[in-house]
Amino acid sequence: MLTLFYAALCAYFLGTCFSILYFLRRSHLYGRIYLSAVIVGFAAHTVLIGAIWLATGEFPTASHGGSMVFFSWVIVAVLTLVEGRYRVPVVGSFVLPWAFIAMLYAAFLNRTPTQVPALLRSGWFFAHTSLSFLSYAAFMVAFAGGWMYLLQERQVRSHRPGANFHRLPPLDTLDEINRWSMALGFPLLTLGILTGAVWAEMAYGRLPVDPKVAWSVATWVIYGALLNARHTFGWRGRKAAILAILGFALVLFGYAVINVHYTGFHSFRQAFHFLPGTGGGGM
Repeated sequence: MLTLFYAALCAYFLGTCFSILYFLRRSHLYGRIYLSAVIVGFAAHTVLIGAIWLATGEFPTASHGGSMVFFSWVIVAVLTLVEGRYRVPVVGSFVLPWAFIAMLYAAFLNRTPTQVPALLRSGWFFAHTSLSFLSYAAFMVAFAGGWMYLLQERQVRSHRPGANFHRLPPLDTLDEINRWSMALGFPLLTLGILTGAVWAEMAYGRLPVDPKVAWSVATWVIYGALLNARHTFGWRGRKAAILAILGFALVLFGYAVINVHYTGFHSFRQAFHFLPGTGGGGM
């Protein structure tokens, strides 16, 4: 399994490098190398996750390191959907580095095998964590689209557009990527919260309340309000881009700070294990 892990890690590193070169030079060769690296990395990554699950009976999101591996995988999966839908490979320059960083971070976590509690093998836990991480990946693409929108808008407003003007997609396309990604992420987050509540009720007879639960609900409210504002009040363009960036900052804080540094039902403080892991579920 480690061979598969490092194969995916190296492929994403190569893909990240050539995605940035493609953004800077727009060479078809760089674009082909980037896409080939993503395909190879994603294939190895998919086999890795399946191998972990089959060998241990544990879904990777049960541990801190494993959740980073899965998060990286769903980032690439959503990136593939966006590129297939909009035909804008340059999005990879802003998204793929996050997948590489997540895998690189997982490589430095403790890989001591430990027994996973039976409740973390539940189908509800699988649904809860999978849906939550898929929503995070969609929000990350919206975050990247927001940054790209602000960069492109700055070029347009300057009336003296530089090289980035021709490297980035049109503003309408970037706004549509932003809208589509949030429209994908919000129902996934909703389902992630609901399946988490069902799982907790079945496992513990109650819904544990901890900082992450409160933060997830707050994040859900903010994204819901943003989507409603887009639909009702026509909030598009710059406003939507800025709010997409701020929204993903909330997601990152919830995962990287609350899960790691605060005690509670979702805490990773006792769960720094990888392939396989233990401890609280990493939504």
